Amino acid sequence: MSKEIRNPEIQIPKSDGMSLTLRQRIFLTLAPLLLLLAVLGTTGVFLLWTLGNRVNEILRENYRSVIAMERAERSPRTHRSSFQIAMSGKEDPQLQERARRQYAKNWADLQRRAEDRTE
Repeated sequence: MSKEIRNPEIQIPKSDGMSLTLRQRIFLTLAPLLLLLAVLGTTGVFLLWTLGNRVNEILRENYRSVIAMERAERSPRTHRSSFQIAMSGKEDPQLQERARRQYAKNWADLQRRAEDRTE
């Protein structure tokens, strides 16, 4: 027969009904990390979205500037040509009308350029 040896100093903890299972302990350990990961992910998505909107706004402004510069580059040539048409067709009413239409279009372009500069 074997005799059971008991050490009086070693005590086995008694279950009081409040102990957690291993699964619950692992979950409670990982829950704050998962929450932190979700908060950081949401913040990152928001920041990228904001940055993307700012980039789109800058690109739109640059595009308007490029278009305005193309118009500005084209404008002196069309002004000259409208005056040349007007001078060459002093007696021709069709040429006079064409010069007036072109001059009106050039004037509208000049006003649009002035508005673009003030934006």
